[in-house]
Amino acid sequence: MAEKKDNVAVKFKDNVFCMIYRDKKNLLELYNALNNSNYEDVDALEVTTLNGGSYMKYKNDASFLLSMNLYMFEQQSSKNPNMPLRFLHYLSDVYREMYSNDLLHRRSMIKLPVPHFITFYNGREKWIDNEEIIRLSDMFENYVNNPQIELKVRVININGDAAILDRCKSLRDYMTFVEKVRYKTDFENIDIRTAVMTAMDECMKDDILVDFFEEHRAEVIEVSIYDYDEEKVRKILAEEAKEEGRVNFLSPGEYEFDDISLITVPKKDVLARLKERKENSMKQIQYEGNHFRGVYHAKKDQILCVTIPYSKGWKATVNGNRTKIYKANGMFMGIIMKKGTQSVKLDYETPGLKIGAWISLVAWIGLGIYGLYFEKYRKKLLNQR
Repeated sequence: MAEKKDNVAVKFKDNVFCMIYRDKKNLLELYNALNNSNYEDVDALEVTTLNGGSYMKYKNDASFLLSMNLYMFEQQSSKNPNMPLRFLHYLSDVYREMYSNDLLHRRSMIKLPVPHFITFYNGREKWIDNEEIIRLSDMFENYVNNPQIELKVRVININGDAAILDRCKSLRDYMTFVEKVRYKTDFENIDIRTAVMTAMDECMKDDILVDFFEEHRAEVIEVSIYDYDEEKVRKILAEEAKEEGRVNFLSPGEYEFDDISLITVPKKDVLARLKERKENSMKQIQYEGNHFRGVYHAKKDQILCVTIPYSKGWKATVNGNRTKIYKANGMFMGIIMKKGTQSVKLDYETPGLKIGAWISLVAWIGLGIYGLYFEKYRKKLLNQR
């Protein structure tokens, strides 16, 4: 449940950030805070934000043109070292919208606005302390001293008392709202919808984002639980999980493996599989010493897997007929079953026990014969004396 709550909260913060910076006044304030400038003419901004449907689509939160400079903003609630590649996608889409294919074939050079990439990070996972530049070339498989293509992203941590919050009231107000919701969901265990509504009321009492919340109250509530593409995120996390594995040993020492494999079962399928196994299991099970028996109904010709470790000492009969036991799932016993209701019996006998008993019996008989012969021979020798 906690994971789902975090996913919803991530989407809520991304959407609210984007909504706040739809307002050109707030966007210009953020620009001035980043560049220590004092622009006031909001009409000079040409907003180029890409409007995608879901969070995991290549959609940046806010981008705009100012004096032939293209500024692209992205808010991140989770650590993501792939931001340079994401911004490369954003940039390609914006340039594609700005310049048609026909323009690309002109003899004169096209003058492009200079791109700038900024990520505002407010996640709780440790990523950067204050501010850092991450590069596209950091993602290259091989190190290149002078890459033929490069893209730099300025990542700013806006948690806590980040310096930029003192220069940008809209960003500080946004983070105040985020912290209120975060506290209510994490420490007061309030559901996300109630937490958002309560946080908005508290912010408005403190004169924080009053006009914004009055105008967009219903939308803010809805985007808090809206349109987060959890399936795509789960797939990404699943792919990352495939790259990692851990083996724990009970005691220190040296271990050697000729071969090793890891078998996993998706969590989402566990309950369904357990229910299916329960409905399709043996009935009327009886244990008696080294004997095991039960009744199994097969809906079709299939293999019955008995979760008893495979051993050559086990013998199986189905409806009174001896049946071969196979090794199943690497370590258990498998019995081929025909469609219908079958009576299954398993009997265990320690491998080699009968042979050992016969060998012991023959040995004792031999020893007895030898003893009798030796005693008869000893008496004969004594009589000769």
